[in-house]
Order: sequence, then structure tokens, then C-alpha cells
Amino acid sequence: MNSRPFRIMIVAEDRKILRRLTRFLTAFSFDVDAVTDVRQAISICKAAPPDFLIVDGDNLSMEQCRQVFAKSRKGYSYTFLMLRDAQPNRLTDAMVAGVDDFLAKPLVFGELLARLRSGARVIEYERRMREQSAVDQTTGLLSYSAFRDRLQSELASADDREMSCIVIDLDFLGHLNYLHGGSAADEILRGVASHIKGMAGECKYVASFGAGRFAALLPDASDAQALAWAETVRQAITHLEIPLKHASVSVTASLGVAGTMHGISSAEELIRRAEDAVRTAKSSGRNCVARCGQFEGETREWEDLARQGRLFENTVARDVMVPCPVVALPEQDINDVAEMLDQSRLSELPVVDRHGCLLGLISSDQLPEPNARKGKKVTVAELMLQDVETVPENESFAALMEFFMSDQPSSHAVVVVRHDRPLGIVYRSGLAALSEPMHVNSFAPDQPYSSRSQYLVIPDAC
Repeated sequence: MNSRPFRIMIVAEDRKILRRLTRFLTAFSFDVDAVTDVRQAISICKAAPPDFLIVDGDNLSMEQCRQVFAKSRKGYSYTFLMLRDAQPNRLTDAMVAGVDDFLAKPLVFGELLARLRSGARVIEYERRMREQSAVDQTTGLLSYSAFRDRLQSELASADDREMSCIVIDLDFLGHLNYLHGGSAADEILRGVASHIKGMAGECKYVASFGAGRFAALLPDASDAQALAWAETVRQAITHLEIPLKHASVSVTASLGVAGTMHGISSAEELIRRAEDAVRTAKSSGRNCVARCGQFEGETREWEDLARQGRLFENTVARDVMVPCPVVALPEQDINDVAEMLDQSRLSELPVVDRHGCLLGLISSDQLPEPNARKGKKVTVAELMLQDVETVPENESFAALMEFFMSDQPSSHAVVVVRHDRPLGIVYRSGLAALSEPMHVNSFAPDQPYSSRSQYLVIPDAC
């Protein structure tokens, strides 16, 4: 089961209290948001209610308390009110306003941790109650647990009757919510839910799973009938215009269909298969309908391709080489070559004759230190490596791998050539990196960017 730290929002005008509480709670692995503006806190709580809310009540009016502590339908926040002087009438008003517990100032950290642990039990209880509720609060449809239970009952009494489960997943709902504000998602969900209920027809149950996902049960429906119904729903959602406060939006959906003809007797298994089909629809470009197992042939083909090691059978050396935009000439001064290497960010350059044919390689490792090069005339021919491995541009990926896995003395790189002219370089480390996962900062530079830009002149010989 996925887990996350509890999220705590602290609302106080005293920034010292915010800093102190943040340091303490962060040390115990809580995720803390510190806010001084009450209006901002109210807005955040409506859009994404925290697990715990701690409010300094000494500088808040009771009306502000009511707004901050108003329970959101999106989740339950366990609320604390911090008070220095806890008068009975103030405590009563706060309880009516929605406060769950109180904290006396100055705070006792051990007591705070104990109160948080008690509050966590309440939060978990509320979470389970929401999951077990028969009705989704946002749409009025059946909840996941109610749909699952009724589906299980239908399966138990189905005998040999066919039935199908359809899962409907709205595309890019989070993006629409971001564009149109915190309440847009709820309005879209209610609009789509109302439309699906109006189209139910032969559909027996319709449910909302939350996060923009719906489900429907079609008893006595074959695969073909379920697919036709799902396609009708998809088209209807596509043409639906949902009015929001300042605009109207349209939305699309990806649908997955799963039937019971394969001996499925578990509601969870049938729902899982329909959700697998939704993932297939999304990977097919969204806004379409997919049936569970519809593309098993493609899956087997892919697995066979990977198992046989044929994924790179059409890849050749020119596909994986590092191109060489510049080359060096044997009579060039190494200071010029050093600048070319620096500007091109290459570690090696091919050395060619006047006809552009490969003579060798010159690398940054072969160049003397800058101080040692001052006042000396050293040419590329004196330092270049002449014993260079080459491969034609159409050399297979498998042959390259075999070469680099052999015990060649200088097999860290090979030069890719066409008619003896260098096109690029394939590095052993580069091929190895192809199998490593890439991250956002995989290619982050090791030096600050420079505002200076220079054009590199490519010799005619290239």
C-alpha cells in the first residue's frame, strides 16, 4: 500500500511560532505548510484540505474560525485551535465552529505529538467511513465499495449469463482543474455523472470511483453490446459542454470494457480487467474504447521480440554514434584543437588528411596542460593516436555490442566511417547508457552556462 506523510497546515500571524512548529514537525516527518494569511488558508483548505489544521486563535474572529474550519467534501481535516486564554464561552463557540481539539499556549511538544496521534486515528476512521459509504458525495452515484458489492452479488446469481463492466476515465481532468480553478473538477464530474445517468438505458448500476473515474454494469450484455454502449457514451461525453463560472469546457474519456465470458467470478477481478482496458485505451491515444485482451496479439508479439533479442535488429552504427561536426588536420597546432574540443564539448576529434580520409584520433587526454603548451609549437600529428578501430556506418548494433564486450586493447570507442571518411564516434559508455533510465537532470551541465557564443567553422574536408 502506498503511504505518504501527514500534511499539516499551520495558520498564525506570529512567524516565530510558524518557524518553531515547522522545525519541530518536520523533524518528525510531517509535511508542513505555514501560512500567515487567513484568506489564503481558507482557499487552500477548500482546494486541497490538509490532514491536520493548526490555527492560532488569539488573533482570529470566530467568523474567520468558522470559514477556516469548514469541512470540505474533498477530505477530512482534523483541526486544532491554539489559545493562550481558554475561556469556556470561547471553547464552546469554537466547538460549534468545527474545532476538533484545543492546544494551550505555550505549546508542550510532547502533548502535541500525543494529540496528533489521536487525531490520526480519527482521520483514518473518517477515511474508512468515506470508502464504505454507499454514495459518492460529489456525484451522487454509487461509491466504489457499493458498486463492488452489488457487482459481486450479480456475479453470484448470474449462472451462465454474460455481463460486462465498463470503466470510464476522464482524460486530463487535473489539467482542466488547473486551468479553470479548484472547483472545476467537481463541476465536470457532476456534469458527466448526470449525463451518464441519463444514458444508462440497459445499464443497471453506475458508480463513481473518484478522481474522474466512473464505472457501469451491463447485465446480460455481450462484448459486442458492451462495446457499442461504451462507444455511444464516449461520443456523448465528447459533445458535452459543461458550464463553469466563467466559461464552458468540453472533456473526453477513455473507456475499458471487460466481460465475464472467461469464467470471472470476482468483482475485484472484473473491475481490474476493465481498468486494464482503460490503460490500453489511454496508451492508444485516449478518447477511445478498448476491450480487455483486445490487443493480446500485439503484447505477445512484443514479448517475443524482446525475448529473442531483436529490439535493436534494425539499429546500425550511424543511429547510435556521436556525430563529429568538426575534424582536425595533422598540421594544426594543438592549441587550436584544444579550443575546438572545448567549444564542441567533445572529448575526441577525428584527424583527417586533405581528402577527408581518417588518419587517427586526437583526444583532450592527450593534450598537455595549458601552461605546458605556452610558447611551444606542437602539431596534432605528434600526439594523435593512429591505431583506431573503425566500423562502416551500417554496422549492426549486435556487432558493436560484441566488439565492445571483447578484450580489445583500445575498445572504449570506434569511429564510424563512410568511404574512409569519419561520420562520428561510438563509445562503449554511450551504448551502456542506453539501458539506464533517464531523469530530468541526466544531461545537466557540470559548468554554468556561458552567454558567449561562437560559431564553429567546419572544414571543407569534412
